[in-house]
Parts: sequence; structure tokens; C-alpha cells
Amino acid sequence: MPVTESQRFRREKLNVEVYSSREQAAEAAAEAVAREIKRLEQEKAIISVIFATGASQLSALRALTAIPNLPWGRIEGFHMDEYAGISPEHRASFRRYMRTELTEKVTLSRFHEINGNAPSAEQECREY
Repeated sequence: MPVTESQRFRREKLNVEVYSSREQAAEAAAEAVAREIKRLEQEKAIISVIFATGASQLSALRALTAIPNLPWGRIEGFHMDEYAGISPEHRASFRRYMRTELTEKVTLSRFHEINGNAPSAEQECREY
């Protein structure tokens, strides 16, 4: 059955939303994140957010950074993952992705990157 706009249903404890396009799903996800950020803005001085990377997240991240009046200056961002052994200039680097798609578009309070080319991945993880 073709999906028009969105379908919402529940399976056991899971709420499911199905959209007819990646862009519609991304916009819905971005709006949900924005609502939660605005809710947390009332409770917390600093709002911690983990940002995921990858093709599946790109549309949602672009939609999120386009939403006006989010308190970006109160958000402390965390980079979710990185490939080991590559520099931030490498085209596959998630640090590069986060810089291009997030930190060069909005000004966060702080952003914590994972250094994929750290001399010791174990030490980098401990420090992160």
C-alpha cells in the first residue's frame, strides 16, 4: 500500500511513523528533536546532544539546522563515532561531516569531536 504523507501506528511499546519520502521523515525527525530541545531549554542551562552521522542522518541534520530560534548556544554537542586512522580532512571523516553539516552552520556552546587519528584510540576513548 503506498504511503501518503505519513502513517502512524504502535507495535507493543514502539510508536512507528512511516513517511513517503526521506525528506518528509527527516523533517518530522528534526521537528521532534527541536521540540525536545525547546522543552529542555526550560529545564537546563546546557543541553547535551549526541549527533549521529551517515547518509541516513544527513537530511535530518540539514532540516534541524534550518529550524529558526533553536538555542544552539546552549547545546553541548557530542560526535557519535569516527573511523580509526583517518584525518578530519579525509572525505570519509565524520569529523569533517560534522564540521560541514553542523558546526559551520550553527554555533554550539561546545562540540566534542572524536580524534580518529589519535596516536592511541584507547586513550582517545578514555579522554572522550
